[in-house]
Amino acid sequence: MRTEPTAPSAETLLEPETPPQAARPPRPRLGAARAIGLLAINLGLGIAVVLPLTITELAAGLESGTIPSFLISQLIAWPITMWIALRWARVSAAEAFALKSFPLRILPALVLVSFGLPILLNEVSGLVPVPDFLVGVLEDLEKSMSNWAGFLSVVVVAPIVEELFFRGQLLVAFRKRYTVTRAVWATALLFALMHLNPWQAISALPLGLLFAWLVLRTGSTMPGLVCHVLVNFLGAVAIMPLGRLFGMQEQNVATVSHLPAPLLAIGAAAALIGGYLLRRQLGARTTVMEAEG
Repeated sequence: MRTEPTAPSAETLLEPETPPQAARPPRPRLGAARAIGLLAINLGLGIAVVLPLTITELAAGLESGTIPSFLISQLIAWPITMWIALRWARVSAAEAFALKSFPLRILPALVLVSFGLPILLNEVSGLVPVPDFLVGVLEDLEKSMSNWAGFLSVVVVAPIVEELFFRGQLLVAFRKRYTVTRAVWATALLFALMHLNPWQAISALPLGLLFAWLVLRTGSTMPGLVCHVLVNFLGAVAIMPLGRLFGMQEQNVATVSHLPAPLLAIGAAAALIGGYLLRRQLGARTTVMEAEG
């Protein structure tokens, strides 16, 4: 027996069609816990590279620092770490690293902030006594600035890889999981934690907050990268000559308890003026990263 198709009722015709549910983008697997794991991986890779190179140096009777162990470890450990982070974050390299153009008019303000902040932060971190074992490490680090490998490692490579990782990959991934405030503080705290000692962490935390703010305001990691290079140059290379210019007697940064008052005054003025200009130039800007939050 053949059954005739039933015509749709008036009620059925009047019912609105249910739109297909939009596919939600996959949630990044890169959160705070995995970020700590990435830092542990990075540290482990660094040790795995530095240790055999140091043993080779000692066995060959070479002078300490002949083999640029730390620079080599950076060039191996960080690319691997960032490759894993890309896989976990589920974003493209272009989005993760955010190497975009930014307003060049802010460069004078960036230079002023980058000059003034390290001077003030060095004075603050000097309030915490440095243990004897770390004094030797810092003295060796300062001596390493006299060769090309030490300079490249601290002033060039470290700012590039740290900005691409913390203010690029981590900040982008965290913004997809947390609020803007939590994402910024999480990246800054992890940046401070990476330095593995409270004396450097005291300076790293506010700098991490500043660099993240620059990314939010410009949509680019480039301003923070420029600032980071200048900060590391001043802190590792220029601060002692500047101190001696104002009569400081200490021979290395590890033994400095207080910088000369005139230098502190100049640093404070530079930081305040630069900060004011940055606030005026970027304070009213709202980027896509902020709008998403």
